[in-house]
This record gives sequence, structure tokens and C-alpha cells, in this order.
Amino acid sequence: MNETKKIPHILIIDDEEMILEIMKEALELNNFLVTAISDATIVQSLLQKESFDTIVTDINMPKITGLELLQIVKKIDSKLPVIMVTGFADMTNMMSSFRLGAHDFLKKPFNMDELIIAVSQAVNQRQLQVQNDQYHELLEEMVIDKTKELSVANQKLEDNLLGTILAMINALEASDQYTRGHSERVTSISLMIGQQLNLDYASLKTLRLGALLHDIGKIGIDHVILNKPSRLTKDEFEIIKSHPSIGLNIISPISLGQDVFNIVNQHHEKINGFGYPKGLSGKDISLFAKIVSVADTFDAMTSTRPYRKELSFEIAMEEILACSNTQFDENIAKALLQIYTKIDEKSLKGLDLLKIN
Repeated sequence: MNETKKIPHILIIDDEEMILEIMKEALELNNFLVTAISDATIVQSLLQKESFDTIVTDINMPKITGLELLQIVKKIDSKLPVIMVTGFADMTNMMSSFRLGAHDFLKKPFNMDELIIAVSQAVNQRQLQVQNDQYHELLEEMVIDKTKELSVANQKLEDNLLGTILAMINALEASDQYTRGHSERVTSISLMIGQQLNLDYASLKTLRLGALLHDIGKIGIDHVILNKPSRLTKDEFEIIKSHPSIGLNIISPISLGQDVFNIVNQHHEKINGFGYPKGLSGKDISLFAKIVSVADTFDAMTSTRPYRKELSFEIAMEEILACSNTQFDENIAKALLQIYTKIDEKSLKGLDLLKIN
């Protein structure tokens, strides 16, 4: 079905009734819908009630001049074409009109053909502008819709990834009652430290992912060694020390980002350079890995293990502070000090950590 073409609506303003009538008749004969008024003071209220495609106004009028009216119109609709009409060849008025945003300028006396041409050009510009605005609005709506769709899709992918990771972690920890839930607790503590350090949302999401995965390399370590109730031999400890590298090899084919890789590979590095696997020190260690290192140690010390009972939060905190600037980053240890009393069963509870507020 063909769309009905809208008849252009023209507003003409002139205090001379005869000229006003002549212009109105000429425009209507050329298929324009015309509203003609002689009182410029009602234009503002008229524009708020009706829609026009072009305005034709005299400059020299009582009460409100054409230049004053032009400014009023442009404040209401800056893109509405306005054609200025004057009986004087006044260059100042002409320049002022264009400077204030007039579309065209007609000097009396003019023939009706000049008026029709000027109005037609103004209407074409108006229609093109309206079409362009509608096109941009449509594009903006499409971008918003697509952005929402992508956001939903990305969230689903992220949820699926986190679900898969949790399944892997649960499988890793299922055979050992002493470490069950360790990765989720370390993640919760890491996020609490990260929030205390005022990390932004994107950084917290990276920290969450890396903390969940920090021990994934233990999949490649013999369970007999992992669950050994007595002190490890030197060779057994060397095997344990390989789990960050094994973890990095496991996750490196996945596009998780270098920061996540660093957490997995560096969470046993120490500030003084005596950690593993690479003996990194100070600023060479990722901030995220430093956070997970503190959280990992705190949870390990406050959890029951085959070879010892859990330590109290206070004793674990004292040990971590005592090792600041040797094993742990001092600022991160202090951040844990600020929040460790808030760590409880609720804050460490499983899937709650998947939602960062």
C-alpha cells in the first residue's frame, strides 16, 4: 500500500493583510497547506500546537520584528527553515537574518514564482532533515537493541563459562574433604579485598575468574601427593610447585586474558622473589595475583588440613601481616586487615560470589 504523501504546511506572517492574502493564495495554488497570520505575537503558542515545514515572515512588523521572531522560532525548532521578507534593501538586516539562522531572504516586491521556489527549496530541506533525523533515530534504536542483545549473549556466555569452571573446580576438590570449597572461598575473599582496594567492576570480574581458576593446575598433580597427611618430601614439593605452570597450560588455549593467566601462574610468587614458578618479585608480580596469594594463604591457614587444625582468623592475620613486604604485598595485607572480621559463612557461600554488586 502506498504511503499517503503529507502536504507541506507553511506558516506566513505579515502585518499587511493584502500581501498576506496574495502569498497565501499563491502557495495554496501550488499545493501547500497555508496558515496566514498578521499578529507575530501568537507564533510561539502556535508552534507549540501545530507542526510547520517552513515559515515565511516579514522583517518590519509592529510588536515583534522578524529578526526577533526568527530567534524565537530557532529556540523552539532550530532546524525549521525560515524565509525572511523585507521591503528594504537593508544589507544589515540580511546579514543579521543569515547569522541568526534564516534559510533564505526575499526583497519586496517579489513575484510569486520567487516565493514558490524559495518555499519549495525550504520544504525540501526540511523533509530531507526530517528523513535524516528519522534515519539516525532508527540507527540509534538498532544500535541500542543490538547492544542489549550482545549484552544478554555475553552474559550467557560468561555464565556458561563460570558454570563450566565451577564444575571443573568442584571435580578437582570433590575427592578431598579438606580442600572442598577452597577455590570459591579464595574467590570470595579476593573479591572482598578487591572491593576494599576500590578496584573497578571490570577488574573485579577478572579477579573473580582468575581466583576461581588459581588451583586448576592441581588436576595434573597425583592425588596421593595432594592428600598426603604428612610432610612432603623435596621431590614431592617440586611436583606441587608445578601446578601453576600446569594450570597455565590448561587455560592458555582459552581467550581469558593475560590478567587471568597471570593469576593462575603467579599466585605463589613472593614479593622478595623466593616464590615459584619463576621467582618473580615486587612489581613484576600481577596485582591480581598478589591479591589471590593473600586470600589463598588466609583460607589455607584458617581451614582444617590433614596435617593440622585450622588457625583462628586473628592468628592467620598476624602471620600475614608479619610476612608483609617479604611474602605478601603490604597494601593488600592491610586491605585484608580492614575486612577479615567480615568474612563469615554467608560471605563465603558458593554461588553468591558469581554476582558482584
